[in-house]
Amino acid sequence: MAIDINDIIEFSKIYKRVMDIELKLKEKLKFALHVTFPNRMFYRLTPFILKNFTGRYTEGFGKKSRDLLIDLVKSKKIEEEKLNQFVNMAYLSDLLKILTDEPAIYRDMNFNKNFYCQNVLFNDLKKYASLLKKLRNAIMHFDINTYKQNKIAFINALGYWELQLNCSKCFIHNLPAVTPKITPVLNLLALHNPDFFSLSDRIVCDIFDEVAFLNGREIKDLPEYWSIVRAYYELKRKHNK
Repeated sequence: MAIDINDIIEFSKIYKRVMDIELKLKEKLKFALHVTFPNRMFYRLTPFILKNFTGRYTEGFGKKSRDLLIDLVKSKKIEEEKLNQFVNMAYLSDLLKILTDEPAIYRDMNFNKNFYCQNVLFNDLKKYASLLKKLRNAIMHFDINTYKQNKIAFINALGYWELQLNCSKCFIHNLPAVTPKITPVLNLLALHNPDFFSLSDRIVCDIFDEVAFLNGREIKDLPEYWSIVRAYYELKRKHNK
């Protein structure tokens, strides 16, 4: 299936949400490990990451090749420095594997309390971790077929992780299902976000698109941005009276 300009725009907006999840996941993983296992925050991960990730983080070629992970484990850095360096360089897929395949992590109730914003069912965690990884791969490889065949499941996975990690725009998940016509959507956004009328035009258009995606629409179905901006400023004018 050929990729057109609408597919590229949609991929970019969905990938923005994936990146938001990835950055938030790294931030919360550092925090949760630090609080749950003080002074042993990296030590808890060491057996698992050496078994599963040796050879994945290398630098140089031939005889000059070095395994950055083994170097990190053997280094004399303190636990917090090791943890921060590993999480910063780690692939999203490897972090998800730690969350779902390492019993010392996913079975620890204190870790779960410190990491997740809502109660966790392990089967859901495995399912949505797999979907998030599959979505990221589809976007990175411009695999439009996989994306469109699994779009509803991918959108549900995004919503799951955004809520679990309290990502920056998760308030959109509180909105009822609505046909993405301009004024009804903007009114709902204003109702659920007290700072709505201080947002920039571009952010408003991005959020409008995200609401539309959550309701199953595609870029080609959406109004032109100038129409959204015009309606936004009309509402803003009435709001500021």
